[in-house]
Amino acid sequence: MTNFFHTVNDIVMDTSENEVALYYALDELITDCMIFLTVLMLVYNDIVKRDCSSEKWKFFKSCLGALDGTYIGVQVINLDKPKYRNRKGSVADSRVLRDAISRPNGLKVPRGCYYLCDCGYANVESFLAPFRKVCYHLNEWGQRSMAPANYREYFNFKHASTCNIIERAFGLLKKRWVVLRNPSFYGIKTHNQIIMAFILLHNFIRGEMAMDPLEDKFEETMENDEAGSEKTIDNVETSTYWDNWRENLAMTLYNQSLGFP
Repeated sequence: MTNFFHTVNDIVMDTSENEVALYYALDELITDCMIFLTVLMLVYNDIVKRDCSSEKWKFFKSCLGALDGTYIGVQVINLDKPKYRNRKGSVADSRVLRDAISRPNGLKVPRGCYYLCDCGYANVESFLAPFRKVCYHLNEWGQRSMAPANYREYFNFKHASTCNIIERAFGLLKKRWVVLRNPSFYGIKTHNQIIMAFILLHNFIRGEMAMDPLEDKFEETMENDEAGSEKTIDNVETSTYWDNWRENLAMTLYNQSLGFP
């Protein structure tokens, strides 16, 4: 890492009178730093094993984690602005997911594994969504005096409690790095690299710090807030099989909560 800082100093000293050369040299350096950071800090998902004892994850065997999206403002040229829309005009989450899976180097999900995702996504193979038109969000459960009344409500409650981890992750990420909360003057390519760098550094901090003081502050904010291979999945089409699988899983979890085998 020290060599990278020396390189920055050399670039500034050699190109102080040539801003264009400085820009491209720094852009190349950022790319090199990204490669370096990725090798050191990229975190790969671990599958939830059958003997998992975590209160959050033990109900979802073979799960890879939680999936969701977040909005980060960027500066783009006028010609590209129709491609980048705000929250109200954004494309559907399912469409984004479909695009991510269809890309040659996109999201790959091994068959037999899945991600938890919210109601913004369709319930399709390898992407387990909650039941629609059933109480879901944790703040809704907090306002109710009764426990889940049936297997679908129980499933949604456990799903929301676990899936909430991705919302917290995005919240902590933006709270830690101010530049992610507002558009910057960097071009889209550089900004994308900055986002990835902050995600990698966030992973590093989470891995190295036993106690993160920022997390305690974030918890207080959350409380006050209203709220294509045969081995991988290469499409996001709905299926009766996956809907039935969710039904069976929900009934199994609910029966276990009642003490039935």
